[in-house]
Amino acid sequence: MKKSFKILLLGLLAITLFLPCTPSIAQQAVVAEDPSQEEDILEPLIESENSELGDDSNRFEYFRGEVLLATDDDYQNEHFPSQFVKIMPLEGSFKDQLLTFENKKIYFDDVYISVNIGEKVVVLWQDLAIPEFRIDSKYRLNSILWAVGLFLLGIIALTRWQGVQSIISLLASLAVLVFFIVPAIAEGQNIMLVSLVGAIVILAISMFIGHGINQSSMISFISASISLGLTVGLAFLFVKYVNLTGFGNEEAFLLRLGPLYTLDLKSLFMAGVIIGTVGILDDVAIVQTTLTEQIHKNNPLLNFKQLYKNSFKVGKEHIVSMVNTLVIIYAGVALPILIFYLHDNPFNVPLWVRLNADSLLEEIARALIGSSVLIITVPLTTLLATYIIIKRKGESKKSE
Repeated sequence: MKKSFKILLLGLLAITLFLPCTPSIAQQAVVAEDPSQEEDILEPLIESENSELGDDSNRFEYFRGEVLLATDDDYQNEHFPSQFVKIMPLEGSFKDQLLTFENKKIYFDDVYISVNIGEKVVVLWQDLAIPEFRIDSKYRLNSILWAVGLFLLGIIALTRWQGVQSIISLLASLAVLVFFIVPAIAEGQNIMLVSLVGAIVILAISMFIGHGINQSSMISFISASISLGLTVGLAFLFVKYVNLTGFGNEEAFLLRLGPLYTLDLKSLFMAGVIIGTVGILDDVAIVQTTLTEQIHKNNPLLNFKQLYKNSFKVGKEHIVSMVNTLVIIYAGVALPILIFYLHDNPFNVPLWVRLNADSLLEEIARALIGSSVLIITVPLTTLLATYIIIKRKGESKKSE
């Protein structure tokens, strides 16, 4: 077991180190019936935007400030509420220079941010024809850091060393995502290859750091890796036969308006599904393997069929509860989309047209792919765990 683990780990390490060093693997082309035409249309758009903004890169500035005075909100114009504020900049070019301006919506679709005395805010200065200050958002990083710190302390307090292992595993997984997967995709590497390799590395980190190097984690890693391959196949089938475009969210449009406009959004959607499935696979595979081992430990006289049947019986309950959990999680994330498409209908668009929208279908696809992989992973992990446990039992009897 240790020898096979070392070989597996070396293989993963070699792939991880090799991929970023290779030249761009087939720069991702925009998926279209005629890619050259779409690029011809997009390139002038990007060039014109860059030429307009190129000389203005130093004509705006973000900085933090503290609200010293804020009047009551004025809602006389319900679409454009406002208040007068005095803000003391805490950094940047305007540090310690008291600023007084009207906090209001500039455009109809802006979000109005009402502030109170003592709050920290992010201020945007723009050197326009008439220089302008506006509140971009409230400063929230300190609050979220406190929340993260309390969360980590809670994990360690309840689980001790295992909690420390899980935190290390989490940080290492995030490092793979931030420092390998994202840069490699941005540099033009093959999106599917990068996401698959990255997902396997994250899976290995989660299994072997979070749960230790043992028989359970090895069985779980093998079954989860096989399921990850099935995820790729399912994602491809959904994109191909449901005709998903990858334009299901606002960020996809923003990518098309920036320097990464050549990214294949279909592949990017599939990559997101693959990486998002890793957490499901980790949980299901580890739980099912541990369960099978525990059943065998409590009743070592069970044969292959009996052990598989008893373990899978509990696994079916896990499937039912997890599928429900997954669908509710995806529905919760997509709640604004659901409200927009199923309730807000000012133009009387037919229901079937609204249900046919990319943004809604992509969320449904994510939920279905995740649930399908879960359904496959439980019997697969149970079968593999049962086989290895019974085989080792037979080998130990022979040695005696």
